[in-house]
Formats: sequence, structure tokens, C-alpha cells
Amino acid sequence: MDTSTHQVRMARWKSVVEQCQARPRGQTQREWLREQQISEKQYYYWQRLIRKAAYDQMSQTLHCQVSPQQTAVTFAEVNIPETSPNRGDGFGQSFKPVCADAVVRTDRGTAVFSNTTSPDLVRSVMEVMLHA
Repeated sequence: MDTSTHQVRMARWKSVVEQCQARPRGQTQREWLREQQISEKQYYYWQRLIRKAAYDQMSQTLHCQVSPQQTAVTFAEVNIPETSPNRGDGFGQSFKPVCADAVVRTDRGTAVFSNTTSPDLVRSVMEVMLHA
């Protein structure tokens, strides 16, 4: 399949996926596909391609935005003042990350990660949180 044909089909199926996502509340995806006479197998095939293309585009954009200086991992100890559990005005109670893709909270602490956080760093932090 040539590139232009693929782009036309991708645009059509993207529209189909968007319409399916906007289906009436209470209607299952399977019911909607049946009403539209769309093969589930084809739908999921194109949905996977569309998601992969979106992910690749997002990854490429993020990769272009990260400079070599930003890829180095550094740590700094931060002293967080103790707060009363009832006040809710301390850093530990009211901290809301501005640009976080994942926030993990346990009884032992909170970890905030972005999409650019390396899997090894996430794994290390999670191990420390679990065994602290």
C-alpha cells in the first residue's frame, strides 16, 4: 500500500475510532460496531495502528524537546517540614505536581514521574519506597 493510500485510510479510520469513542452512553463498543457494520477485527487493527502512530509522534516530539543536558539524572536531598495531619497546609499534604505523568502514593511517601523518567529510575524508586 502506498503512502498516500495509507494516509487516507488512516484518516478515515481515525474518524471511525473517534465516532465510536463518542457513541451514546450505555451502548457497548460491540453494539456500535455492529450497527455501523464494521468488523471488530478491522476496527481493532486500525485502532492499534492509530494509537501506535500517535505514540510515535508523541515520543518523537518529546525526544526533540529533551536536550542532552536534561538527560542526566541527579539527586538532591530536600528537607520537608513536618506538618500536622489535620492542617493540610504543609508540603506533604498539599503538593500537587504541575507536570506529572504519574504520581505514586503509598503510606511511605509520594513519587512523581514524567514520561521522560527512565524505567530504571522508576524501578529503583519503587523498590526503595516498597522497602523503606
